[in-house]
Amino acid sequence: MISAAKKFVSDLLACDDYRSFLEVFFKTKNSSKNRSSISFQAFAKKAGYASKSYPAEVLSGKKRLKLQSVEKFSNGMRLNQELSDFFRTLVMIDLVNHGEIGLPTLEFLKKRNLKIAEKLLKRFQRIQSADSHKGLQKVLLKKNFPEVFASMGSAKSGANINDLCLRTGLSEFEIRNIVKDLQEAEIIVHVEDRYYLKNGNLDLKFLKSDEFFKKNFTRSSEKALKRLPLQMESKKSLYMTQTYSVQSHMLPELKVQLEEMILKFADESEFANGDVVAEICLSFTTSK
Repeated sequence: MISAAKKFVSDLLACDDYRSFLEVFFKTKNSSKNRSSISFQAFAKKAGYASKSYPAEVLSGKKRLKLQSVEKFSNGMRLNQELSDFFRTLVMIDLVNHGEIGLPTLEFLKKRNLKIAEKLLKRFQRIQSADSHKGLQKVLLKKNFPEVFASMGSAKSGANINDLCLRTGLSEFEIRNIVKDLQEAEIIVHVEDRYYLKNGNLDLKFLKSDEFFKKNFTRSSEKALKRLPLQMESKKSLYMTQTYSVQSHMLPELKVQLEEMILKFADESEFANGDVVAEICLSFTTSK
């Protein structure tokens, strides 16, 4: 749905004159794939014209639009503010080309429409990014996701169900449930008996939210608490805490250095054929 809307808006924004804009509008609205077709009669009524002839004559080139008609046409097309401004600027460009107005200049008008186009397309990218993340968030907040994702190996080597079970210590039933979610979120692909990551470095910056970290940290803490009585001397686990005083202006830099250090070590120690999944869950807190 969004891709179709984005194409429609992109096609409108690619127009360099208002007649092309109108042609794209009517062609798209009246295509076989579009259920909300619009006739000249319906358009004229929405625009506030008593007769359908004027809009049709403008589109055919028999008549030219004036600035006072822009608002009516925008209303007829149900344009939002940005597209309405874009359309108005196209009309102004036509008036400048015909010597009917001297200012603003063509260069100014074209730059204005370029900024409008960039703004609208960026908005669509944010919407698409947010929608693609919805399915991803659903998976990432599930129990055992980090372990299964980390045990997938590389995009080249992949892993089968047995590999995932051995590396994570989870049951086949638990693994298959997570794998199913990963496939639905289009994070992995299934080829024969192996699963492959589509991208080993997911864009997870949007997960720096209280919701995700709270749930993930709570889960990790609960696992650690269960291990504490039995594994305080474990060679595989690390338990430590460090408390010390520091000047408050150094805190932002300290947080960055800690994050970079841990991520660097994780990147350097990761192997596609690794047989153990290691998890680092850090909480950096201050007294104020």
